[in-house]
Amino acid sequence: MFQFTRKDPKSGITYVYEQESHWVPELKQSRAVRRIIGKLDEEGNIVPTRSRRKKGDPAPNGQVSGDNQIVDDRIEKLEKRIAVLEKQNAEFQKLRESDMQAIRKIGNQLISI
Repeated sequence: MFQFTRKDPKSGITYVYEQESHWVPELKQSRAVRRIIGKLDEEGNIVPTRSRRKKGDPAPNGQVSGDNQIVDDRIEKLEKRIAVLEKQNAEFQKLRESDMQAIRKIGNQLISI
């Protein structure tokens, strides 16, 4: 997957596209799938274009998921995963300590024999 730009000769606007190739086994050929990401502003930053819905698709429930929303959702998921891993790590440390105590006890018993 890669990005490329193309300048519209009529309007002078430079658009940014994303292209991905996939293999079509029936034709034994690859096909390119392009998706517009946005357009470049004067500073060279990408300004996302509006999302388009197909006719008949229901309207979004009051909230349009933009780039910031996607990032926030991913951060939230990662924070939840980190909390689960920290809890598992604490449980592991407790089990490890109890195992070490049992090993020390057995070792002391073997030494005294």
